[in-house]
Amino acid sequence: MTLAKRPRVFALPPGVDFGAALLAGLDRQLADRDPMVAAEATLILSTERSRRRLAALIEAGPVRLGPRLLTLTDFGRDRAIDPPLSRQLLLTQLIDKLIEREPDLGPRSGAFALAGSLEELLSELEEEGVPPDRLERIDAAALAGHWQRSLRFLRLLREVGAAGGAGAARRVALLQEAARLTAAPPSHPVVVAGSTGSRGATPELMAAVAALPEGAVVLPGVDPHLPPEVWDRLTEPDARPDHPQWSIARICARLGVRPDRLPLWYEVAPSCPPRARLLSLALRPAPVTDAWRQQGPALAPELLKATSDLTLVEAPTPRLEALAIARALQESAVSGKRGALITADRTLARRVAGELERFGIAPDDSAGRPLGLTPPGVLLRLVLALEENRTPPAHLAALLRHPLTASGPIRAAHLRLARAFEHDVLRRAQMPSAAAITAWGRDDAERVTWARWLAEIVSCPAPPDMARFEAHLSHHLEIAERIAAGPELAVKEADVAAQSDDLQAPAFDDAAQPFGRPAGALWEAAAGHAAARRMQEIKEAALTGGPMRRASYKAAMTALLMEVDVPEAAYTPDPRVAIWGTIEARVERADLTVLGGLTEGVWPKQPSPDPWLSTSLRAAMGLPPTDRQIGLAAHDVEQAIGAPEVILTRSLRDSDAPTVASRWLLRLENLCRGLGREGEEAWSSMRLRGEARLRRADALDQPIDRVPAAPRPAPAPPAAARPRELSVTDLETLVRDPYAVYAKRVLGLRPLDPLHSSLDARHRGEAFHRVLEQAVSEIETTAPDRLGAFGAIVDAVLSGTVPSPSARAVWSEHLLALAPAFFAAEVVRRDKAHPKAFEIPGEVIWTEPPVTIRARADRIDLGPEGQIVIYDYKSTLPTPKQLAVFKRQLELEAMIAEAGGFEGVPPGTVLDLVYIGLGASAPVRRIADVPSAITAARRDATRLIATYLSPTQAFRARTRPERIEYAGPYDALSRFGEWQESDPTTPVQVP
Repeated sequence: MTLAKRPRVFALPPGVDFGAALLAGLDRQLADRDPMVAAEATLILSTERSRRRLAALIEAGPVRLGPRLLTLTDFGRDRAIDPPLSRQLLLTQLIDKLIEREPDLGPRSGAFALAGSLEELLSELEEEGVPPDRLERIDAAALAGHWQRSLRFLRLLREVGAAGGAGAARRVALLQEAARLTAAPPSHPVVVAGSTGSRGATPELMAAVAALPEGAVVLPGVDPHLPPEVWDRLTEPDARPDHPQWSIARICARLGVRPDRLPLWYEVAPSCPPRARLLSLALRPAPVTDAWRQQGPALAPELLKATSDLTLVEAPTPRLEALAIARALQESAVSGKRGALITADRTLARRVAGELERFGIAPDDSAGRPLGLTPPGVLLRLVLALEENRTPPAHLAALLRHPLTASGPIRAAHLRLARAFEHDVLRRAQMPSAAAITAWGRDDAERVTWARWLAEIVSCPAPPDMARFEAHLSHHLEIAERIAAGPELAVKEADVAAQSDDLQAPAFDDAAQPFGRPAGALWEAAAGHAAARRMQEIKEAALTGGPMRRASYKAAMTALLMEVDVPEAAYTPDPRVAIWGTIEARVERADLTVLGGLTEGVWPKQPSPDPWLSTSLRAAMGLPPTDRQIGLAAHDVEQAIGAPEVILTRSLRDSDAPTVASRWLLRLENLCRGLGREGEEAWSSMRLRGEARLRRADALDQPIDRVPAAPRPAPAPPAAARPRELSVTDLETLVRDPYAVYAKRVLGLRPLDPLHSSLDARHRGEAFHRVLEQAVSEIETTAPDRLGAFGAIVDAVLSGTVPSPSARAVWSEHLLALAPAFFAAEVVRRDKAHPKAFEIPGEVIWTEPPVTIRARADRIDLGPEGQIVIYDYKSTLPTPKQLAVFKRQLELEAMIAEAGGFEGVPPGTVLDLVYIGLGASAPVRRIADVPSAITAARRDATRLIATYLSPTQAFRARTRPERIEYAGPYDALSRFGEWQESDPTTPVQVP
């Protein structure tokens, strides 16, 4: 059998249902032939999604013998000797050594990411058939130093892929298939459909199929409105690859056909031909946009028709964009139509899926959710944050609350114990140690078992920092499964009842132990099965992974968990609503199509910078340009925008700053608005329809009945309920925010200590106080090695209380810089008095008005004749104005000291009151005229207390906040924000 004299290449225009047209054309060509020929026919499609779509169409159509369906990715799938992950782990070791020699290449934790980009480059070199010796032909003398280093490294690695990676296997398989078809042309039809031939050896296979007597190549989205001169320009060497038809022009040139003369595979017209013509002109290559002036006026009369089913939604926020899309899809479903969102932004897709829940709609999401964001993936990522006896409370609390932690019959008991542990320990400790956990559970049998389980987890020694990848992985899996299995608790009947009401408790199956250990429900359900498969793949690849630092392992595992998507299979999706990625949308069709996230940098996404090859180096190597992806994205848009009804959406802002509209939107706007009155009217109509959709979406969040705003609170409790115990800080609060004292002392409310995920000023102050207390107690001020001893104390205190290495480093430098000035001033302080007590509580009882005043002094020194000196450490020294009105802490402590209110400190005369600043120069601020200051503080405090003990005095909120941005612990209780500090108050008598 001879080959066809003319390549059999066909086209389908943009805006048609590609899958349906492909199948209809095949049916027409096989209509008069033996049905067995249809069964022998082979369709080679571009993606797995195309195959599923064709299979669904065949199943839904008339009874027939369907063709054999293959995809280009099927070729060479099982031939790769060197899997990508194994090679990436091997490359990680090499890059880690390179970074060790040349640290400016990047951080050590980024070795795995760099290895990933390098593995992609090697796969691309293999797939494009670039011989390794081409690296040797490049003259590196004219290159920048960075690229010279990169080229040297690549030359050293030219033998890494010799065993054969996935790219090489795919190329060999495609070339072998092309040779087989050429040598022995089959008697049955062979069709390559949906590919633009932009990768590897795909053009060779397409050329071989096009030359077969029974072969055919069907190109998708071929623009019939481009003139010949534009097609010719797209094949020129300097043509920009960002045009939607760039790949089509290149493959046609490779196949020896003219794209403007291709016959249609099936005679089908776009849903709106005027819109197709408009978009074709709008997307002309930049050098020939002068055609807008010549050809644009001919489009003016049909602009309103072209845009009648186009809507432009420009939402002020990403959330409102998602809500508008969800509302549009819901309205489409209610009307009996099928709606679909097409977007390159997975964050937007998840937002839309969440907004659809309010309508009870579960969309058919083709991508699903990244494994790292599913419950098993989140648990595995949380385990990565565990450090031996150094886990921050926020991380440990998140781990204990996770729905897969202690999953199974003990789940309810675990939650009860975890809540108690969080309240008693996590909210009061910086880094809960195994000893603290064990001590908490000492007095209760059930707590003992639970605390022993948790203590073993937080203190489990990890492999050395530089250990083999498989050692890190084995430890990671073991801890994750121990956490998921939970402790061996006796299940009480009350917990069984609570378990039935616990919606977060997953199903439990003892058989789910793929790694040989009990793991609760960690590996169950669709996400658990996907996580188990992924971890098994990583475990097999880990055999090639050599030594790796712990930080690199954490970064690598996080990336590996985020690379895999898990379909949302826990529900039956609504067939009327779908969410597609740009690749899936090439073969799908919906009545309403929403193109979401049309923002520059999102769609199209800017090509990731290649850290290994510059643009010129890629060209010298014979690799395709990286910005060809923009052209493929433009091709997707050109096809999707041809749907019957289309909504184009973007957000005017992201989370940080204003956004720029996608280049395709800008071109469409510029063309329309440059075509005179008709164009302006068409573009304005698109926007008006979008604004109407935004108003309907925003109305969903508007309350039907508005609740009146809360007034500024000013409660006036009866005299018997007013506080009889106050701290010295309460007195300052009575001046600044009396309502906070009411909430704390009258209502008895205390805000929970926060679970700090980051260290704040309070932690810094506590750490500094502890260091200085220990230094003053243990170090002689004139000792020659005092600075060395101080450094040892700093290291010991910070390593035991501060989990963050960066915070430890910064705070340590600050304290070491403070030490010389502090010890120099300490010599003077010791001449006056010697330290007696640190962090000591005290109190004094007044009879008129009847109240107890309490305080905690940072430091009290005693002089040789019993004189008292009180010091207070401050990160920021109070100003004289603050001391005059608000800051009376030291004077009130002096009053307590003179009355003998501090245990172990005999009553005496207060000689000095000093604030010691914690700046580098250890500045101080003394209270002038101490006796007069104490007398004035007593007088003012007595007046203040008497005022607020009066039953007619109201506790107003935020009377004199220290700063405009001050956030009080009881602002939520007072509903601050519904009222302003300038609002008047009306005292309200409360029982």
